[in-house]
Amino acid sequence: MMTLNSYEQTLRTIPRPGRNDRQDCEIALFPLLNSAALDPERIALYARHIALGMDLFQETGLRPLFTWVDERDQSRLPSGILPYTITLMSALHKVEGGPYAISVWEMAQRENRLSLLLHHADIESPFSAATSLAEIFSAPAPSHVLYQELRFGPPYRYKPETNTFMDAQGGPPNIPAQHRFLLQRHLIGMSL
Repeated sequence: MMTLNSYEQTLRTIPRPGRNDRQDCEIALFPLLNSAALDPERIALYARHIALGMDLFQETGLRPLFTWVDERDQSRLPSGILPYTITLMSALHKVEGGPYAISVWEMAQRENRLSLLLHHADIESPFSAATSLAEIFSAPAPSHVLYQELRFGPPYRYKPETNTFMDAQGGPPNIPAQHRFLLQRHLIGMSL
């Protein structure tokens, strides 16, 4: 069983991917994830997802250990007008000289292109250095826990004058948003 601490130490040796060129990073992640006793059928998805997070968060200064996608959308009213979806993405990272933390960001998604918009909150990580990697990868999106009761929030701050709401996406309950997100290949950056 691989712990968060040993995973974080090993992940430091893997260089960040080139912008929109994550193949080498994904390949480097395979031995690390294989040694963690994870579901073999999901290792390729996790490697792609971790490399995507490392790519997506480069300009923020964070080096995410893992990222989660919230299964709720922030939508403008009237709905269906925008060509992109606003949702939340959470990144688990190590605080320099401190504990682990989770940073929640607003994210735009248009087809397979992604862009981080705004930082929402930093929260203390529920994971310790001894937490198993499998437990972290199967955890629900921290932003969903943070905003669990807020059906009309969190605030959409990209254009503050716009009325918005958080709405749960439809779809089979046994296929969470995180898994649907893992199955897609994404590019970084788009003009909004």
